[in-house]
Formats: sequence, structure tokens, C-alpha cells
Amino acid sequence: MAAKKLTTGKTQKNRSTPGKKQPTATKSAKKSKTQNNTKQHALLAIIFLVTVSMVGLFIVTNWPTPHTKTQNTAAQNTAVVLHPTPDNRYKPVENPESSNDIGFCTPDSSSSNEITADSGIAKQNKIAIIMDDMGINLSLCTAAINLDIPITCSIFPGKIHSREIMELAHEHQREIMIHIPMEPVNYPKNNPGVPALFARQSDAEITETTKQFIVQSPYATGGNNHMGSEFTQHADKIDVVLQQLKQHHLFFVDSLTISNSVAYKEAQRLNIPSAKRNFFLDNERNIDKILQQLQRLVNYARHNHHAIGICHPYPETIAALTEFASTFAQYEVQIVPVAKLVQLPVQKQQEQHSLQETDSTGTEPR
Repeated sequence: MAAKKLTTGKTQKNRSTPGKKQPTATKSAKKSKTQNNTKQHALLAIIFLVTVSMVGLFIVTNWPTPHTKTQNTAAQNTAVVLHPTPDNRYKPVENPESSNDIGFCTPDSSSSNEITADSGIAKQNKIAIIMDDMGINLSLCTAAINLDIPITCSIFPGKIHSREIMELAHEHQREIMIHIPMEPVNYPKNNPGVPALFARQSDAEITETTKQFIVQSPYATGGNNHMGSEFTQHADKIDVVLQQLKQHHLFFVDSLTISNSVAYKEAQRLNIPSAKRNFFLDNERNIDKILQQLQRLVNYARHNHHAIGICHPYPETIAALTEFASTFAQYEVQIVPVAKLVQLPVQKQQEQHSLQETDSTGTEPR
């Protein structure tokens, strides 16, 4: 018994003594385990390096440059929602508008600021689209200028974004007009803003204010009235404005905010290139309704060779014009600057401008 206990004690001493040789099986197991660990570590290292490389490549290829940031910001500012439309939305109506011939002059040189459908007939039929009230909402005005059709920009003088919008329109070769604030019949319920032209003002006051508007609009080629249903009924007052436009070689478009406006008649009498609008396009701020008005404008031009429409920088109008531009190529009309549709005086017998032949209603306060 004593011997047996001694042997057991010796065995335990051998297992716990450092430096003693281990059995062969145990040594092989440890070696195998070490090799497996090395392989696993190598595999993990490879996976890690591949992952880091892919992430780095993704970051480099998608990192926004200053140019990209600018484009993204502009897109956010000018984005509009397109409205679905059937392909036949712009079929000609059976009973087109009757003639309301205001004549037009066409310079010999072609302009980059116009779009023509691929048709010889299109060159004979011209429309101009004036967007009034520009100069206040920067994002909507920017979207309008960036449209794929060359609208004419009628810009308020002296408003918060007037200069910025004017410069942008000029850079994009858009025609620019002065949107001249004038007194409406229901003033002060509807206010044209400050400064504006009023029938009660002296000729000197009207002259000075008009000069100020012209100075603030260095790129303008013409002007039209904002509101003005009262002011444009006074021939003596509108003549003062027209004389200033004439001195600066600017044409005039009567927005026709009231049916008995004398502005166009006086412009003709004073030998000023002039015209009057045929349609307000966004009486109703509804995309479908605006598209219907654009259809009327196109059909009128196809039967009378020219037409002028006025619209405003509303989101619905921008969306409708975007849709119109996307399908424009199918129409036999040419979109031109208003300067190509204004005329010098014609013979009295040719001036048959029935008010029934022109859409005299308007969206803006008159």
C-alpha cells in the first residue's frame, strides 16, 4: 500500500514539472491547432483587406465634387412634378379661335432663342409665351428659365430677386421684358406694389418712375403692364409711359387686363412696335386646365399664324409647361421671342381687332 501511494505521487509530480517531455499525441494536436489558427487568421486578414478596399472604392467613386453639389442643389431648387397626359392631349379643336390678326415682323437672321417643330408649316405659325410676375420667387423663376422652351421673362423691376433672375435669364438667352406695375380699377383692394404708376400722378411723376423701371432693367427689349385695368384706360397717362419706351427703343405688349384698354391703340398711334396678348394660360391653377389653354394657343397660331400667351410662375404652370415642352415637336408651331410678334402700325382697314376674338379674362388682379 505504501509503495502504491509513492508511485501515484511520482506520476503527479511528472505531469506538473516544467521542462519534461510531453507525449507525442499531445504534441501533434497542439501543432495541428496552431496551423489551423494561422490559416484562420490569414483568411480573416484577406477578407478584411478586400472589404476595406471595396468600401474605399465606393467612397471615392461616390464622393460629391463641388460641381456635383452645385447640380444637386440646382435640381432641388428647380424640380417640378410632371403630370401624366394622354398622347392625344393636343389634338386640334374643331372650331379654332377666329382671327385676331395683330401682325408680326420676322427678322431675317435666325435666333438660338426659339424652337421650331420639324415642319415647313411650323415656320409660318409662331407663338410667344410671356411669364409675368418674375422677380420674387427665385426657385420657381429659375425653373421657368431652365425649361426646354424659350419663354419670355417679364420681370418686376426692383424686387428682391429681380436682378438675379434677370442675369440668369440673360445667361440663358431668354428674352426679357419690364413688368410695369400699374393701377387696377379696384385699388387698393388689389395693390400693384411700390413703386407703381397711378392715373392721379403727374406726367413728371410717371416719367420719373418709368425711367427708373427702365434703368433697373438693362437687358429688357420691351415691356408690358402688371394689373393696370384703371391706368390703361387713360390715353393721356399711358402715352407718357409709351413715350419713354419709345425713346429707349422698347416695344410694348398690352396685357389686356380690361377689355377697353387703350394701351395697344396708343402704342400703334405713337409708332411703337406693339402687340396684345391673346390668352391667359393659367386662369385656373390646375395642370390640365393650363394644358388646355396651351392647346388653344397652339390651335390659334396654326390658324392665324401667331399668338401670345401670358402665364405666371406657379408650380402648376411650370409642370404644365414642362409637359408641353416634352411633346412640343409634334405641333406645327414655332416658339419665338415676343419681339418677333410685335408690329408697327398698319392701315386702319387692317386693324379689325374684335374683342370677342380675344380671351379678355385674366388670372392676375386687373
